[in-house]
Amino acid sequence: MAKTSSLFLTFFLLIAIFHACDSAVLLGEQEFFWQNVQRQQQHRLRARTDCRVEQLTAQEPTLRYESEAGRTEFWDRSNKQFECAGVAAVRNFIQPKGLLLPHYNNAPQLIYIIQG
Repeated sequence: MAKTSSLFLTFFLLIAIFHACDSAVLLGEQEFFWQNVQRQQQHRLRARTDCRVEQLTAQEPTLRYESEAGRTEFWDRSNKQFECAGVAAVRNFIQPKGLLLPHYNNAPQLIYIIQG
């Protein structure tokens, strides 16, 4: 009976140690992840403070997609000027009687209509 309970206790302790080591590794990975996120945020913040409004230049779209109802143009959001401002730019040209399907974006948008 004593051997059975000591064997059970030993087995239980081994499982507890293994679980503690596994948790420590998981916590280490989470800490590494959050440190990496903090470094990226600091880099972006530093990039934003280096912005020079007087040095802005006009940019051309980097991607153009033609469709039956018009054209959509995208600017490269990793461009230093766009990163500095924290914006992304998209322009849609819709032909008469064309259709642009509604979409969801979880960020604020500035939309203007030139004609129509």
